[in-house]
Amino acid sequence: ILYKMDNLDENPTVVLDPSILFKDENMTFQGSYFSRDGTKVAYAVSLNGCDWFSIHVMDVNTGPLKDKIDWCKFSPVAWDKEGNGFFYSSFSSSEGESCPSENDEMCGNRAYYHKLGTDRACDILVFDAGHKNSRWMLHCRMTDDYNTLLINIHETCSAQCRIYMIDTSNFDGKNPPLKFRTIKLFDTFEHCYNYVTNEARDFWFLTSFGAPKYKIIKLCLPPKGSPMEVDPEALSLLPIIDVVGEDRTAVLETALPCAGDRLVLLYIRDACEEIEICDLNGKNRQKIKLPGYGSIEGISSKKSNDEFFYKFVSFHDPGTIFRSKVGKVGGKVTIETSIFYKILVPGFDLNIFETNQTRFKVKDGTFIPMFVVSSKGQRGAAPCVLYGYGGFNISTTPTFSLSRLIFIKHFGGRVCVANIRCVKVSFCLVV
Repeated sequence: ILYKMDNLDENPTVVLDPSILFKDENMTFQGSYFSRDGTKVAYAVSLNGCDWFSIHVMDVNTGPLKDKIDWCKFSPVAWDKEGNGFFYSSFSSSEGESCPSENDEMCGNRAYYHKLGTDRACDILVFDAGHKNSRWMLHCRMTDDYNTLLINIHETCSAQCRIYMIDTSNFDGKNPPLKFRTIKLFDTFEHCYNYVTNEARDFWFLTSFGAPKYKIIKLCLPPKGSPMEVDPEALSLLPIIDVVGEDRTAVLETALPCAGDRLVLLYIRDACEEIEICDLNGKNRQKIKLPGYGSIEGISSKKSNDEFFYKFVSFHDPGTIFRSKVGKVGGKVTIETSIFYKILVPGFDLNIFETNQTRFKVKDGTFIPMFVVSSKGQRGAAPCVLYGYGGFNISTTPTFSLSRLIFIKHFGGRVCVANIRCVKVSFCLVV
């Protein structure tokens, strides 16, 4: 269910409840995408547990619109600057088949533009990779200034991608060009590139290029319309500046713009997440103090806002949403953090628990971190639940579980979570 608040001090009201709109369907809500001014929302709905979904549109003030787009899969929505329509990607439907199935082959993913109030058949083709690249998966995204459409292209479920760009600075959806000029900025599947922000023709990307644990680079693009834009050799020679270098002991998971000229950085170190903030040159870095060992389950930040929100979760905190305001006093950046919302468990004191982290040495000499959750001050032998998971390059970060805390409180036990890792195979251990 989606809610809205006119300001942060008011009670939220319902904007969108898919269960009401789809009363007789086995429906799953897949995601929502608001227009720039927040007056419209495109949302994705799948039926019967299927990955395929359809895109619907709602006016926040008046209700659902008639627009509907089928045959989408793993496709976000990118609104144009004026909110007249949006870019998306979808697959070709099977002839004579009205409802997709999981057995349908994912081939022929194309990027389109949909103008509100028009039929899906009238949508404008923006990019087609062609038959040779029919298995490419396209993800559309607009830049912060809404002047450039970015198309992230994946060949598999891996993070490695290509990035193509289309200038939309003069595009309003009313008089679309017959053919969009595509700039192939990164044209191999060797590395991961995620857009962070841009200032005119200077673009920042989070990348694995030369940095397995990720870094942020700044790329200075040629002027719009320059012949260099469509010259692969010229693009390969563009100057690249390392803004935030690779941290050898932590993975840089996410980078988001904030307060105009700041970056919010989310790291994971020893299976715990950390937040830092810096300027667009990677300088003046400050750490955001978190309550303890935990995970960041969600972080929200926009370049146009001087504040950002994040949800902190730990083994004995079901979720606390923090609000951090970014200001400047005497030329120095200040950060004021407060609790915006806290989830409580009625009748259960969560302050009687504590989490510690230790390390143990395995056969090959590697030291593995492990969380130990117990009652505060607990000493000596105790019943123990030991859990470890090491599949698909996934870190097991702190999560809240009431059943584990009941075991600790009423049976005098401990819960240990070993942060084991095995990239090639999945491994799960429960003792």
